[in-house]
Amino acid sequence: MEQKRKVSPRILEYPQLEKYVAIECNCKSCTSMCEKNSCWPTPEEAKELLRLGYGNKMMTNYFVTNPEEEDIYAIVPAVIGYEGTEFQDWFGGTCTLYKDGLCTLHDKGLKPSHGKFASCKTSQPYLFEDIAKTWANPEAQQLVKWWTRKFSTGKR
Repeated sequence: MEQKRKVSPRILEYPQLEKYVAIECNCKSCTSMCEKNSCWPTPEEAKELLRLGYGNKMMTNYFVTNPEEEDIYAIVPAVIGYEGTEFQDWFGGTCTLYKDGLCTLHDKGLKPSHGKFASCKTSQPYLFEDIAKTWANPEAQQLVKWWTRKFSTGKR
């Protein structure tokens, strides 16, 4: 009998994420991902971060789709210096929640799906797009607008 892998109830809301497996790795390659950019949560993960008081450590970011579709906006942990802003720097930067070589959300069970599934061991060319698409719905975009009204500094 084939054993089924347990899937978080939050992931079941997004069938495109079922193919990914959370990876635990503390190698320099994996931990340095946080030095290059912040990872994207799903809308439910972002709601939990907001509920726990991380709103002022977030920023908006966007995923560019094709010319026929609107860009997808998301609330994500901020890159240092971009707290409360819309991220515009395509060269990235260190996540504001990255301290002493580790994600401060990791041990709290709050690490965003993008960070949970990213790995030095496997190629996942569509991971970012699949996470971004969890934000491609009216409810998620309303959450982005709410965050912008409540926390945005107005800077870009």
